[in-house]
Amino acid sequence: MLQRTWSYLLYLYGALISTLSPCAPPAPLPASGLDRDQFPRQYLGTWHFIAAAAATPAALETFAGTDSSVFHMGQGPQPQRLQLRATLRLKSGDCVPRSWIYLLNEGSTDLATEGRPGMRTELFSSKCPDTIIVQETDRDYQRILLYSRTPHLADDCIEDFQSQAYCLDMEEFLLIPRSQGTTQMGRPLGGPLTPSASGISLEGRRWVGRERRLGVVDLQGGSWKALRRKEVVGVREVWGFRRQLGRCWGDG
Repeated sequence: MLQRTWSYLLYLYGALISTLSPCAPPAPLPASGLDRDQFPRQYLGTWHFIAAAAATPAALETFAGTDSSVFHMGQGPQPQRLQLRATLRLKSGDCVPRSWIYLLNEGSTDLATEGRPGMRTELFSSKCPDTIIVQETDRDYQRILLYSRTPHLADDCIEDFQSQAYCLDMEEFLLIPRSQGTTQMGRPLGGPLTPSASGISLEGRRWVGRERRLGVVDLQGGSWKALRRKEVVGVREVWGFRRQLGRCWGDG
C-alpha cells in the first residue's frame, strides 16, 4: 500500500513538473495525405544553415570549422531524386563545395542519401516561418539542424530550436557564427573543365587543380574523401563553384 501511494505521489509530481515546464520536441512533417505535387517542391531553393544540436560533441565536430553555409535544393533528373548543393565557408576563409543526392521514399517525408545506406534524414516543422529542422541519423551519431530561407534569424526562433533540442536530450548546441559575412552560391561556369596534365580530375570532369605534397580534401561521388600528401592549390568546379588559392568566389 505504501509503495503504491509513493508511486502515485511521484506520478503527480512528474505531471506537475511537466505542466509547469512543458517540453515539446519538434513535430515530424505529416506523411498522411502527402501531396507529391507540393512535397518536396515547397522545400526546393536556397537555405541557410543556422544552428545544430546533438547529444554529444562528436556529432557536431564536422561543423566546428564552419563560419557560414548556404544550400540549394533542386529537383533531380528523376522525380524521386533531389540534388543538394552547398557552399561551406570555413573559419579560415576557404570555400568548400559539396553535393548530395537525396532519394524520396514513397508515402514518407523521410529522405535517403545516395551512397550512404545507413543515413536517414527526417524533416521536422518549426515554429518560425521559412525555417525547417532536419534530423540526421547515421550509425554513429544523431543530430538536428536548423535551416532558414534568410541568413539572419530572430533570436526567439533560435531559442525555440534549442529548447526543442533539449527535449530530445540534445544539450550540445552550435550556432553558426557568420563572422565573415554571408556566403552565396557560386555562379555557373558555363561548361565542363578539361583536366590538365599536372592536375587531378575526379569523375572525369569535376575538379582540376595543381598538386603539392601536403594534404587536401576532395569531392568524390558526392562525399568528401581525404587524399594524403596532396593539396589542390587552384580549383574550379563544374556546376557552380570556384575556388582560387583556397578563397571563396561569389561571396556576399
